[in-house]
Amino acid sequence: MTSVSVLVVLFVAAFFQGVIPALGFLGMAKAPLLLSVVMYYALFHGRFTMLLAAMAGGIVYDSLGFTPLGCTSFCFCLVGLTVQATREFLFRESLFTGVVLTAVCAGLITLMTWLFFEMGEFGRLPEVGGGGWWVWVKAGGVAVLAVAAVPPVFGLARGLDALIGNTDTYSA
Repeated sequence: MTSVSVLVVLFVAAFFQGVIPALGFLGMAKAPLLLSVVMYYALFHGRFTMLLAAMAGGIVYDSLGFTPLGCTSFCFCLVGLTVQATREFLFRESLFTGVVLTAVCAGLITLMTWLFFEMGEFGRLPEVGGGGWWVWVKAGGVAVLAVAAVPPVFGLARGLDALIGNTDTYSA
C-alpha cells in the first residue's frame, strides 16, 4: 500500500510541477514539488520507498523538461540516500527541517544538473540571458521556492499515510 501512496503523491506533485509556471526573475526556477516528495519519503520511510519515489520522481521531472531521462533520478537518489543516512541526527518531525533540507538539496540538484551538461555528453545547456551566472540565480530560486513547496507536499503525504494507516513510517 505504501507504493500506491508514493505514486499518488508523485502524481499530484507532478501535475502541479507541470502546471505552475517557472519564474523568470528567479532564473526560470520552478517549485521543487517532486523533490519535496523525495525528501518526505527520505525522512519518514524506508530505503525502498524513498528510492521508488526518487526514481519515479526523477523520470517524471526529466519528462517535464529538457533533461535526459535518468539524470534527475540519479540526483534525487543521491540526495535521498544522503538524507536517509543522516536522518537520525535530524529533527524529522519539524517542518522547518524538511524546508531547509529541500531548499539545500534543490539548489545542489540544480548545480549538479548544470555540471552534467557542462562536463558530460549531453551537450550544452541553452543560455538564458547570457553567461553561466543564471544557474546560480536558478539554484537560489529553487531554494526560495522550496519554502512554499514543502508544506503542502508534506501535508498531503502525511495525511495519506494517516488515511491508509501506513506503518512503514520511521523504518530504516
